[in-house]
Amino acid sequence: MKLPIEGDPAENLRRALDQIESALVELHADNVERIGNRISFSAGIFSFKRWAGPHPLAFVTSGEIEIEPSSDSLMVDYRLSFKQQFIMSAAIVICATATRRFRVSDKGLTTDLILLAIALMVLALGSAASAVFRFSKFLRQFPREDRAEEQVRG
Repeated sequence: MKLPIEGDPAENLRRALDQIESALVELHADNVERIGNRISFSAGIFSFKRWAGPHPLAFVTSGEIEIEPSSDSLMVDYRLSFKQQFIMSAAIVICATATRRFRVSDKGLTTDLILLAIALMVLALGSAASAVFRFSKFLRQFPREDRAEEQVRG
């Protein structure tokens, strides 16, 4: 993903990293660590602070962001993990299937297992796709203008 910026990308790299790191802390990410041009964080899904509204870290277990300057922009590479969301989706689908299993059914076990697999894929992949969209949107807001710069210009 590219972050378009005004001015020299190499000079704006540190500002973008500082702002992203601060924003992750404000979003209640855990274990935010910055090494060079890379920021890593964890964001377990079992934090209620991350479930209020369309939160950029909802459904994300952990992640890593790496930013490199190019000729006219900052190149962002990020990776997100959804392990806890997958486990939670599996538990929801298994519980729903288990309660349904006690009813008399003329369908076989194979049909139930296929439906279970489809439900798990839809739930887990839908959550992951939503999280990637929100996180990508979150990253596109950087680098922001500093308030001191805005006051000088305004």
